[in-house]
Amino acid sequence: MYLTDVEEGGETLFPAAGGAASRANCSGKTVRGLSVKPKKGNAVMFFTMTPDAQTDSASIHGSCEVVKGEKWSATMWTRTGKFT
Repeated sequence: MYLTDVEEGGETLFPAAGGAASRANCSGKTVRGLSVKPKKGNAVMFFTMTPDAQTDSASIHGSCEVVKGEKWSATMWTRTGKFT
């Protein structure tokens, strides 16, 4: 969840998502993958596992450098089944 707007940079980057031909913006640079620009009040929801309970490598993500401004975010974990 994005708590602030970021003037420049700070995208959330999923480098393995979108297929081999996908291109994304990361702090003004074009990179492979998908990116989400931080906008106050928006959130990114994704699953870390496939429906057959295998790790989904497309869910690996990180943050691009904040070029101008500040980035504040919050994380919320949601479970789809019983946690033991």
